[in-house]
Amino acid sequence: MERNVLILCVMALFMVSCGGSRRLKELSRNNVSAALSIAGESGMRDLSDSLPEFAPQDRVAVVDRLGKVYVMDAEKDDEYGEMVISDKLSAVVVEARFLNVAERNGYVDLAFDVKVPKEMIASDWQVRMTPVLDYLGRRVQLDKILITGSRYREEQLRGYELYEKFLNSIIPEDADFISTYTHRRLLELFIERNFTEVAKLKGDTSFVDAAIVSNLFGVTKNEVVDHYTRGHLIRRNERRIADKERMFAKYVKVPIEKGGVRLDSVLHNPDSSLLYRYTHTIKAKRGLKRVDLTLGGEIYRSDKCIYTMAAAEPLTYYISSLTYFAERSVRYIKRVVERNLTANTISYIDFRTGSHEICDTLRDNYAEIGLLKKNIANILGDKSYVVDSLLITASCSPEGTLRTNEMLARMRAWAVREYFKEHVKSHLVENNSEYWELSLEGDMAGADKMQGARNTSEELDTKIRTGWIAEGWERLHSLIRKDSLIADKEFMEMCFEIADPDKRESKMMESPSYGYIRDELYPLLRCVKFDFYMHRKGMLKDTVHTTEIDTSYMAGVAALVDMDYGKAVTLLRPYRDLNSAVALLCMDYNGSALEVLNALPESAASEYMKSVAYARLGNGKRAVECFMRSVECNPSMRHRGNLDPEIAHLLKEYNLH
Repeated sequence: MERNVLILCVMALFMVSCGGSRRLKELSRNNVSAALSIAGESGMRDLSDSLPEFAPQDRVAVVDRLGKVYVMDAEKDDEYGEMVISDKLSAVVVEARFLNVAERNGYVDLAFDVKVPKEMIASDWQVRMTPVLDYLGRRVQLDKILITGSRYREEQLRGYELYEKFLNSIIPEDADFISTYTHRRLLELFIERNFTEVAKLKGDTSFVDAAIVSNLFGVTKNEVVDHYTRGHLIRRNERRIADKERMFAKYVKVPIEKGGVRLDSVLHNPDSSLLYRYTHTIKAKRGLKRVDLTLGGEIYRSDKCIYTMAAAEPLTYYISSLTYFAERSVRYIKRVVERNLTANTISYIDFRTGSHEICDTLRDNYAEIGLLKKNIANILGDKSYVVDSLLITASCSPEGTLRTNEMLARMRAWAVREYFKEHVKSHLVENNSEYWELSLEGDMAGADKMQGARNTSEELDTKIRTGWIAEGWERLHSLIRKDSLIADKEFMEMCFEIADPDKRESKMMESPSYGYIRDELYPLLRCVKFDFYMHRKGMLKDTVHTTEIDTSYMAGVAALVDMDYGKAVTLLRPYRDLNSAVALLCMDYNGSALEVLNALPESAASEYMKSVAYARLGNGKRAVECFMRSVECNPSMRHRGNLDPEIAHLLKEYNLH
């Protein structure tokens, strides 16, 4: 009986082998391969009408022998009670090998169907296919598609089971050494026969020093354990640990792939073909106009490739983008350049009460003087300008009489001038060899407004003038108006109506806010201001009108063309022109885009983009009206409509073809 069973098994294997060989010969003779077809519309029959309701949509399926089932659109088989793939192939034939697809929000969605004929599917085979995209000089391999026969998967899982059995034969590192690796019973018998007293220690829970045990044995504890240790067991375990990688390769000839696989479908019924819809999204980049898709594959039995299929006929996707409407012409802005200009810097140099001498160690003077020197150096160091004159103005706060403060302000201005004069001269000589080009006359516009502005008698020194403001009432008035901590502002306004500055200050002392004003606002009035009067080097006219490139706008256009839409919207939104509308549409800001487009003159481009925006917002009627106007302006827009899904849908819905 057993002999007959063996003969039957051998005959079955022989028949399977012969059948497999015949199928391989048929595949080679007919050059059978998987087929690619476009999933979508654009003038082709929509595949969704022909596909079954359970058409696969990028799901991974793995069926193992341990009860874990991961399947793509699977259903329970009534006969065997297990989960099996239920996808069937529909008789779909698509002739077109290209498709226009739209870039939206910086991405392009590609969808295609992979048809695997039943001749390529067998229970002990695995079909491995890899889609490849070619665009912008790049070759990108997508995730693989695996179609696995049930017996092929059983062989894989059997390998994992054998390897798991091998791993279970390895003694874990945390196993008890005495129990696992020694002849424990022999060790105990040795002790009981030769060291009766020591054997009694087995049930003694009291602590026994290792040295005492050593004396009782006559040998160390480790020596006794080593004598009864099964060394061959340790060596065998170490060999098995070292052999893990080799044994994995021995048992698991074809590992189940986990990463880089889009579909791993286990087929229990190899008598039908399979249709798989594959979707992939790519990031759009500048210059992306075309994407080519190819598909290659092999058939494996166990770990050997037994058939390489011819490459499927490629598909081509032509990419359309709304950036087609971007206007790339250079934008200019007009600017008026004045010949004469001023620059100033203010410093809060502190003086002792009633004194005009500069002390750099007083309070924050050292830092203030250093900062002032730095500002002076920056202004005088710009060789694009020529300094015509410098006005140094000192001002005081209202404490004391007007006469005293006026004299003090004049002296402080002069002291600052003398303190910084050499510093200013050294920078002028170093950075402006022609010295101060113009005479003082006519170059001090506005200087006569400063109280007491005057010249010195020396040639160069005449350009460094001093001015003073005895009491900074005008600035104080502005500070009080803006300060929210001052409650009695009406009283303060009444004080400012008093003409005599000394009486005005006396009246202010009656206010409860005077202490705050004296401590917080008066110090802001005690300052020194440097006014530099300059002209542009080599410029003769008072004003020049120039035209220059609007760099901010052109950066926005570059971002738009590069499909960096977030940056493009930020830079172009203020201009509210066609390019800003394109950027807004590309970011799907359809309402904002319509607002901009409705304010622009009618053109083929603006009306077409209005149509796209209205279509996205669900207003089909307005979308059709705008599209028809765009075609009236430019008949080529009729053909452009086939490239954008929003317009293509309108053409179909309203029968505009």
